[in-house]
Amino acid sequence: MKRTLITLGALAIGIGSIAATNAGDTKATFIANKCNTCHSITSQGVAKTMAASKAPDLSTTGKTNNAATIEKYLNKAAKINGKDHVKKWSGSPADLTAVSAWLASLKK
Repeated sequence: MKRTLITLGALAIGIGSIAATNAGDTKATFIANKCNTCHSITSQGVAKTMAASKAPDLSTTGKTNNAATIEKYLNKAAKINGKDHVKKWSGSPADLTAVSAWLASLKK
């Protein structure tokens, strides 16, 4: 029984590390696709580079939007709060899926 608990504990730590690595990779993808030109994510330590941008901070976007909605919004196939995204997504489909899922997970 002890051996099982230790193994499960190590597995949980490993899974947490993998999730953190993937979140870090997706944060880098967000920045590489220049999303931080307009948007900040203060909860993740991402500052926008265009200070004059009125685009919202995305720290809590997952509270009201799921990944599918965000993906459609970034492709200009859906509106959020009655508005279209300013620019259509120009990165890869895989990056779009990853960034949309990451943004949907942001709820703090």
